[in-house]
Amino acid sequence: MSRLRRATAALVAVLLAAIAVVSLPVASQATELDAVTGVTITTSGDPITQYQKLKIDATWAVPDAAVAGDTFSLAFPTDPKLSGFVDTFDLKDPTGAVVATCTVAPAGFECTLSSYVNDRKNVSGTLSFYASFTETSTNEEVTFVAGSSATIVVAIPGGVGEVGEGTFEPITTPTKWGWVADGTAETVWQIYLPSKDVVGQDGTPITLTDTIDPRLIPDMTTFTIDFVLDSEWNGGDWGNNVVRLAADASDGYALTEGPTANQFQVKINYTPEATGTFIIQYWAPLPTERVNGDTYANTIAGSEAWSTNGTAFYQGASGDGNGDMVRSLALTKKVDGIAPAGSFAFSVDCTVDGTSLATFPRTLTLAADEVAYIQSIPVGSVCVITETDNLGATSVTYSDSDTVTVTADSPALIQVTATNHFVVPPVKVGALAVTKAVTGDGVVPAGTEYAVDYSYVLDGNTVTGTLPVLAGATATLEDLPVGTVVTLTEPVIPAVTGAAWGAPAFTIAGATATPTPSIDVTIAADSTVAVNLTNTTTRVPDVELGSIAVTKSVTGPAASLVPADTAYAVAYSYTLDGQVVTGTLPVLAGATATIEDLPVGTVVTLTEPVIPAVTNVQWGSPTFTVASATTPTSAAVTVSAGATAVAVTNTAARTPVVGVLSTSGTAPTGAYTLPSSGGLAMTGASPLAALLTAAGLAIAGIAMVSSRRTRSER
Repeated sequence: MSRLRRATAALVAVLLAAIAVVSLPVASQATELDAVTGVTITTSGDPITQYQKLKIDATWAVPDAAVAGDTFSLAFPTDPKLSGFVDTFDLKDPTGAVVATCTVAPAGFECTLSSYVNDRKNVSGTLSFYASFTETSTNEEVTFVAGSSATIVVAIPGGVGEVGEGTFEPITTPTKWGWVADGTAETVWQIYLPSKDVVGQDGTPITLTDTIDPRLIPDMTTFTIDFVLDSEWNGGDWGNNVVRLAADASDGYALTEGPTANQFQVKINYTPEATGTFIIQYWAPLPTERVNGDTYANTIAGSEAWSTNGTAFYQGASGDGNGDMVRSLALTKKVDGIAPAGSFAFSVDCTVDGTSLATFPRTLTLAADEVAYIQSIPVGSVCVITETDNLGATSVTYSDSDTVTVTADSPALIQVTATNHFVVPPVKVGALAVTKAVTGDGVVPAGTEYAVDYSYVLDGNTVTGTLPVLAGATATLEDLPVGTVVTLTEPVIPAVTGAAWGAPAFTIAGATATPTPSIDVTIAADSTVAVNLTNTTTRVPDVELGSIAVTKSVTGPAASLVPADTAYAVAYSYTLDGQVVTGTLPVLAGATATIEDLPVGTVVTLTEPVIPAVTNVQWGSPTFTVASATTPTSAAVTVSAGATAVAVTNTAARTPVVGVLSTSGTAPTGAYTLPSSGGLAMTGASPLAALLTAAGLAIAGIAMVSSRRTRSER
């Protein structure tokens, strides 16, 4: 056992506890491969002990179907628990190309494949990393789990024992040690100084100068100095029998960084009660650029002619990989001309040094425009493509060649196109002619040009264009292959003032089909298909027009006496182009009559000068309502766009009836009759008339009595 084993055992345990919080990396959305094929544990001696640094070697191989992003992993034993030293490293092939990137965590490792595997097969390799058992065990076998479920059992004869009980005596001369802390990218440095060596001959503190490898920069936040009495050394297991010195104190130490970045100086001011050992410790990060086998030197010197050296040796996780580079071949079949029905047959033979590869030669059958893929062709192969049945082609050409030499510079997918050429028969052609006609009452200027759009497919490509044509003229599209279907449309018709266009109407000349806004024309051989295109126009006034809609209603107590077919006459008048226009709107009650085509802004006066006479009905004055505003007798209505609504209302009341005396005692038809004791009858339309008649008779009677009295007095 080394001198520092017991002194550093606790430190190792702390480091392992700290890194245990790092979990095994979890694969992203990729395929998990059972790629680890073997595991070996290498020790510096038997038996294995708790916290002992162990080198673990593994072999691996991935299937040929593996692609970039796929992963393979190894979970560490849990009984007893094996904890990996955290590290990240690349698996590289002999040229330095990265095959995979691996991460070691306390619970296991995982490697993610790079694009290296995309064009290779038989990819495999090795890797190694460091770990230690964190608990003792009598088990003499441990189980690793590769990928999802594959198990690998490894023997550990004697199990895992406790840390040894070896001791060492107090240091008698200045001594320095350095090492790389397990599972970290840090170096740890310890300096053991007998108390006699930190003071000069005069008993005062001397200056200690520490010089570390220039690739390392001390982390002074980790700097400590402890002191242990020789009497409490206890074989190196001093436990809590240490004194931690304070910085910048008269009984501690004084630390100065420099004079260079990789140096510091310290004076120890502490005066012990007896002889003992000062222990200086600090950490320094490893450089980013490092490789296995790097060594880092460190020297500490006293100002009174003594010095001691230490060395740290870096050995991290590492590994390699390699594979046979392969390529894929894509064979595409093309046809020039008109080929007979059927498929084309090929033979593809790939050889290395004249010997056909396994599964070659291969037979392929392709139709026009089909593609066949041949994969996993090793670099160094030569592939010869032969068309064994070309269906009678006049000739066959290859792009680039019918012989393909596969090299490291070849693309991942090598493209080869085999084109069969057939004699192309003459193409028969025809034409179409479009004749334009314009109808309707709209006025269209002579010379107005119209655009008829056409489109058709020729050799797999869509051809489009426009035929300009005048009304009464014909435009022609010529040299069209027989059977071509041409679509004709007229998406835009020129705007013309005073005219509105209807939808364009296409018809084949002489056909009885209903006109359509577009038409498909099939080209016939050596002939011209005649197409008629008609545009219909409607005159549009130069000014915006509106209308007035008059609705008649009859209300009042005698409305029911008015016959439903009574016709009313609403008179109107307005000025148009300086002339007064008058007229009458006939309308029935409950109906609407409209004055059309009135220029917007025109003021129209509406009246109802004569209302039809109806028996027993007395009419009130008409009222006119426009937009909730009611006026009697007439209305002045300003025309707006659309229809302006006007309500004309007539109120019907009963005609009053005048009373008539009857000396015969018989009331006329429809009259009210007084009581029989009165001896008089009165005609009228209501009891009020009867009362008025009775009152008149009473007054006449009083007058007669008065006259008689006057004569009597005389």
